Amino acid sequence: MPSEPKQARTSTGVLPVSVWLTLIAAAGLSGYLAGRPSPKFLMEPTLHNPSPQLQAVSTLGSAVPAAGFGMPSQNRQSEVIADIVERAGQFVVHIEVGAKPTMEKPMDHYFFGPPSHINPDTPLPQGRYGSAAGVIIRPDGWILTNAHVVRGADEVKVTLADGREFMAEPVGKDNTADLAVLRIKASDLPTAHFADSAKVRSGQWAIAIGSPYHLDHSVSLGVVSALKRSIGDPFTGVTLIQTDAAINPGSSGGPLLNLKGEVIGINCVMRSDAQNIAFAIPAAVAREVSDCIIGGKPVIHNYIGIRMQELRPQSLQDKSARVLVTFSQPDSPAWNAGIRDLDHVKCVDGKFIKSIAEMKRVINDTAHDGTLVVTLVRDGKERNVAVKVKAMPRNLLP
Repeated sequence: MPSEPKQARTSTGVLPVSVWLTLIAAAGLSGYLAGRPSPKFLMEPTLHNPSPQLQAVSTLGSAVPAAGFGMPSQNRQSEVIADIVERAGQFVVHIEVGAKPTMEKPMDHYFFGPPSHINPDTPLPQGRYGSAAGVIIRPDGWILTNAHVVRGADEVKVTLADGREFMAEPVGKDNTADLAVLRIKASDLPTAHFADSAKVRSGQWAIAIGSPYHLDHSVSLGVVSALKRSIGDPFTGVTLIQTDAAINPGSSGGPLLNLKGEVIGINCVMRSDAQNIAFAIPAAVAREVSDCIIGGKPVIHNYIGIRMQELRPQSLQDKSARVLVTFSQPDSPAWNAGIRDLDHVKCVDGKFIKSIAEMKRVINDTAHDGTLVVTLVRDGKERNVAVKVKAMPRNLLP
């Protein structure tokens, strides 16, 4: 026979064990709250802090969806992530760049001792050194990374996941999209698979792999925070994927992956004054730009030829034009359509334009040689002009 459940007796009767457990938990919680210090605002460490403080954090925890949504358990999910990283990590490379020291005067006199006005204890100018990541896109040694990674570099070294090292040759770059292609003398390399950027959704899981602070093949987990973000130059006309996966200096050029292990973006930039706000270049842009560079073709970027300034609305209900044209490039599509300096852009194709970022996004999403109907406000009067979207001239590219 099964044993009877034990009961706790009091002067007034018997209490079930579950009630006792509830009372004990309540007492413990009240004691914890009473002894817990009040929350305080913490100073945010900067990226230039020479002595960063490390704090253990959980990348999953409460971020795991409830079991009712059909997601795997936390243990199973961590195994899924590990499997993805194990496969994808094979096509991620560690990049080291070096630049020779620069001086205002020749170094010849240093061979005969420093001049009298220079302190002998002053160290000589040192070369610059940095690290980043890259993605193998073709098995015969073609590698994709960010343009800013190799900018000004005299030497580029690539280390594969298996430990092999190669000196890389920069083949070409596009500063507008911040993408560059390298080449190493190797074959039969594992390559990345690019996802369809149009199918990426806000809230889906995102895995970042990079080399933050020279820590190669570091993995971070987050979600896609938003799509089609525009953050201005040097990304004029290119909209980005926002993610909360941890991205730090050195993560540049690494992939942002989905749960299939496909590349949905190339990590490129982060907000240093915020937490978990980073951006990646969409896979579609990465594929198009890299194909052009490898094929020796020019990369085409949409352009109408205006510089803009954003105007602050008088109130939240203010529907007046918020984008001011500060300069209209002569003989540009905008100029030929009749847009002039100090015109106000109110609408494009009948849609109210709230910001410069939205204006750039509309231009970028329009097909080459497509037409935009721009509603301008000049001297208090509205007028519509038709603007042809053209390819940005080479001399105007960043």
